[in-house]
Amino acid sequence: MNLHVDPAEFAPLIESAVSEALRRAKADRRADESGKLLLDKREAAELLSVSVSTLDRLTEPRGFLPCVRLEGRVLYSPDTCRQWIAKCEAEGVPV
Repeated sequence: MNLHVDPAEFAPLIESAVSEALRRAKADRRADESGKLLLDKREAAELLSVSVSTLDRLTEPRGFLPCVRLEGRVLYSPDTCRQWIAKCEAEGVPV
């Protein structure tokens, strides 16, 4: 069996993966530079690369993402968000 793969076919996939990695790194850096222990919904959604409504669905008790409820606000630990992503990736669950 002779398979011919044109490397140019992979260019869009590689470009997309690199772009996503850079965007996540930028969001991580902003969260780290802020020095915040907890992120609000908008900040956490940006860190996780999802919309706020998706974040709501992912958040406990409906979802699996742990949060902190403080004086009527739902807040997220940047470290917990990163650990949750790592766990999903290790288990093969799409993030």
